[in-house]
Amino acid sequence: MAEHTKPVAGIDTGKLHLDTAVHTQPGVQRTTNDPDGWQSLIARLRVQGVEHVGIEASGGYERGVVAALREAGFRVSLHQPRQIKAFAKLRLRRAKNDRLDAALIAAFTALITESQPERAAPDPRLQPLADHLVFIEQAIEDATRAKLRLEHQADPRLRRQLETDAGRANTRAEREFERLVAAVRAEPDLAERLDLLLSIPGLGLKTAVRLVVLMPELGVLSREQVASLAGLAPFDHDSGQHAGERHIAGGRARVRTALFAAALPASYRWNPALIDLRTRLQARGKPHKQALIACARKMLTYANAVLARGTPWIEKTAGG
Repeated sequence: MAEHTKPVAGIDTGKLHLDTAVHTQPGVQRTTNDPDGWQSLIARLRVQGVEHVGIEASGGYERGVVAALREAGFRVSLHQPRQIKAFAKLRLRRAKNDRLDAALIAAFTALITESQPERAAPDPRLQPLADHLVFIEQAIEDATRAKLRLEHQADPRLRRQLETDAGRANTRAEREFERLVAAVRAEPDLAERLDLLLSIPGLGLKTAVRLVVLMPELGVLSREQVASLAGLAPFDHDSGQHAGERHIAGGRARVRTALFAAALPASYRWNPALIDLRTRLQARGKPHKQALIACARKMLTYANAVLARGTPWIEKTAGG
């Protein structure tokens, strides 16, 4: 690390504790993962001259300390677990515990400090909306599981119970979705984004809400970047004379699932541009799934375009 670089810290997050290491400095400090522990951590990092903190995503246990650090003015990088795991393999490290992980996260954060630009902190309004969306999706899953059990249940009493469970879960999901839409529309800028997305033929309310809540980058990044974020970008698999098949991978699975659900009916009935795209691809021998992926990616491109322009989708400018 260059001499002019400020110290960089790494935090391994647990449900109850935070283990913090400062790169190139000995020792790992433990604090409680609660408001008192966060303030103690912030005070110590300031004394040590730290400005950039790396934290591995940990199922939501990191949210509180991340918010506290950002509010205190620190640059915070949230790393994906697979990034830290790959970095550990790069360093041939097999031992694993909280203190070693904190030092590893600090080293990885120091490595990327100079190579990656600082990202703006996420909109704090979106996390509660995303949590609400998870609750809705879980209710839908509850209804689906009850219906699956119903198919294999012959006892009349148990069948009635499963039917009741499925009905209640569906009703809960529908009511909560209405509340979620109301919460989105209560924010003028989010309501505007929602209406712009709804102007795209075939992109319904459920998909539009998910894009507003789960893809705030739309309208800012390029179409290639948003396709990669959603896991809809085809990646090469070539080597020497071999030209392998292109496959999509990674990305935000919930966004991708929503786009698939919208692209299927849109490419057969609702969106002329997508109907034309699917027809052309299948006429060239492309499998149905590959054509559907292309339509989902194109729909995401439309969404990115209308939000970037700030104007509704127009047929004559959406194609191509």
